[in-house]
Amino acid sequence: MKQQQQQQEQKQPGWWPEEYAPENPNCPVIVSRMNKVIKNCKGAKYPVENIWDDDGFMVKAIQQANSNVTGSHTQHVATDAPALPLPDQDGSDESPLSSKDSMSGSHNDKLSKSPNRPLSVDSDKSFPALPTLPPVSETISHLRGSDWLTDSDMLRCVELLKASNEWHIFDPGYPSEESKLSGTNKISANNLIFFINAKHHWSLCHLDRQLGQLKHYNPLPWKMPVDVLKSWILEQPRIGPTDGLNIFEEKCPQQEDGFNCGIFTLAICQALVNGNPIPLEVDANNLRSFFAKQLESPISSELAKPSSEAASLGVPRIDCRPLFEQSHSDADNFGFLDNSGEHDMKISDTLNYLDKFEKCLGKANANLTEDMKALEKHKGKVVEMLQEQDALEQKLENEQRLAADLAGKVEQSQIDYKGACEWLNQHGTGRIVEPANTLLNKIITDAKSMIQSSAADIESCKERLESMQANCDEYKGTIEKLQVEIISSTRQRDVIEERVKRQRENLAHVDEKFAKVAVLRGFTKCKN
Repeated sequence: MKQQQQQQEQKQPGWWPEEYAPENPNCPVIVSRMNKVIKNCKGAKYPVENIWDDDGFMVKAIQQANSNVTGSHTQHVATDAPALPLPDQDGSDESPLSSKDSMSGSHNDKLSKSPNRPLSVDSDKSFPALPTLPPVSETISHLRGSDWLTDSDMLRCVELLKASNEWHIFDPGYPSEESKLSGTNKISANNLIFFINAKHHWSLCHLDRQLGQLKHYNPLPWKMPVDVLKSWILEQPRIGPTDGLNIFEEKCPQQEDGFNCGIFTLAICQALVNGNPIPLEVDANNLRSFFAKQLESPISSELAKPSSEAASLGVPRIDCRPLFEQSHSDADNFGFLDNSGEHDMKISDTLNYLDKFEKCLGKANANLTEDMKALEKHKGKVVEMLQEQDALEQKLENEQRLAADLAGKVEQSQIDYKGACEWLNQHGTGRIVEPANTLLNKIITDAKSMIQSSAADIESCKERLESMQANCDEYKGTIEKLQVEIISSTRQRDVIEERVKRQRENLAHVDEKFAKVAVLRGFTKCKN
């Protein structure tokens, strides 16, 4: 008690009053952050005695963020999303590393209460809006160095990925244990992506709602709380599959260090949303440089999501006019520019854009071809399994009929055997037969032999019957498994068939748009 009083005296002035004290005020992370706040206030010549007044910025920040003090700036309280718990051997839980913490030290302060929002969907039902993120320069610095990526860094990188409307990416670290999606917005995407954070490690989960599959991609071979995420998903009626949910551990590239897990999961996410195979290897340095350059670009914050028409194809948006048309009025210039150099430069930009679009369109056609092949493969697989099921059912029916016949034979043999034994007991046991009556002796001897033979036949028939029943049970088990596979393959076939249909419609829409452009430009056919 005396030690705590001394610590409180050392923390004055500017330290939190009792009513705002966190649950574990002696946590080194919280103490360090509070010291930094006080230091920043003194550097800005702000009276630290006033920060906890009713109109002080710390109280306002807490009211705005609805959390306890974990802030690192003088103008806001920044909180991070708590990760799903990962039970230890000793039963302890660990939260993810915060935006301001390094890989060393403890981060189990339990003060982070506000979960990140899911992209394009409203936030958690029970919590307020997300606090202000750290400056983008901090994320760029983490990417340029060999730093572990925080949830804020991951969020900024995720926002650079142009996912189509078939995909829905939740903020890295979401959900927490207490998270619950509200019912104001509808999640229409079939494919949902979650970035799991536990023990300072990132992994990725892809939920296919139609197939009821939760695929886990982990760049390190250790336990992650996928079961906890599964339980949370099943409790959310807005996204939970109706027919249950199965977890699949997927093969993915493995990191060889302790800090690139975020980069590896971002590479996996990029492959998934682009419809590409999961890469066998990841060039972490190159990908870090790519994201850093994107964030350094002045237009990175204005990157738009793809339109619904082109989204599933992975094609860039074409919802704006060419650059040379944006800078000049059609009514005044009719598309001609006064500066020919400027005109040539912007025409070149447009052609470069069209070249990129052509490549994306070619990729979309290739994806369509692959999907059609996969569709035919699944159709053939379903037909084969249905034929195999018919054959097994016919075998089962024949085996059951033979087993029933054999069971009747065994039953009749047992009756005959019992009757023979009773006759022999009455006529052949304890009776003295005259030597001249050899016929009766022969009858008794033959009866004994027949009884012994009948007993052997009955045992043999019983063994055959047991074998037949075992075969019937095996056929039934195989048929049940086959029926499950048929249902799963039929679902996959239907999903691919629907995707092929949408891709064809999108490509037809693109063809229609370009046909209109060709007519407007006076072309009747394309020139090679």
